[in-house]
Amino acid sequence: MARYRIVMPETAQRMEALLAARRFHDRLMAAGAGWPLGAAVQGEHVRADGRFYFEVDFDDEDRLREEARGVGAAVEPGVHAPHPDPCLNCGNVSEVSTTVCPSCSFREIDRCPHCDTEVPRLRYAEVAQRVFQCPSCQHLVRMAYNEPLWDDEGHYTQPVVLVVRVAA
Repeated sequence: MARYRIVMPETAQRMEALLAARRFHDRLMAAGAGWPLGAAVQGEHVRADGRFYFEVDFDDEDRLREEARGVGAAVEPGVHAPHPDPCLNCGNVSEVSTTVCPSCSFREIDRCPHCDTEVPRLRYAEVAQRVFQCPSCQHLVRMAYNEPLWDDEGHYTQPVVLVVRVAA
């Protein structure tokens, strides 16, 4: 079986799009699609453009494309990179690492204090103990959790991770 990403069509109604993705996913599972090692879908899967997506293993690309056309979905063949961690706020699993969740706009990490670039946490390279290098400007930074980590209502304080300059 080959891995495919199914990208649902744009819609103005978020709940409608989510339910359509769920129904289509269930239909594919009944038709013989599978997840590697039986892994289940975790969280929502929302692309940066706001469209829902999911990935399936399927052995008949023509049939998959025909089914997808019936609901206006796009089929992207090929194995995709492992997903980043889900959003701490809503559980969305973005297709790429981000600094701000495309689903709920929750900010996980601050911008680089040197170049003001949005750099996902996992893209910083650790160069010494707790010292990281920005991949955009090459300057050194430290990361620390925002204090307090939670607000009075039990929600994470944004951004969760602060990025600060390393003292010279």
